[in-house]
Amino acid sequence: MLRCIRINGLFGRFDYELVLNSGGITVITGPNGFGKSTTIYKIPLCRIHIYN
Repeated sequence: MLRCIRINGLFGRFDYELVLNSGGITVITGPNGFGKSTTIYKIPLCRIHIYN
């Protein structure tokens, strides 16, 4: 199970660490252009990194 997503240097500006709660819903909020969608798109890449 994916528990945490860390992204360093998103758009050359932002560092994120998202802790995903088991048994619940995680909500990602923020202003336009801060990488919410990009973070979601990177979840499949996290799975590749974990299992390979």
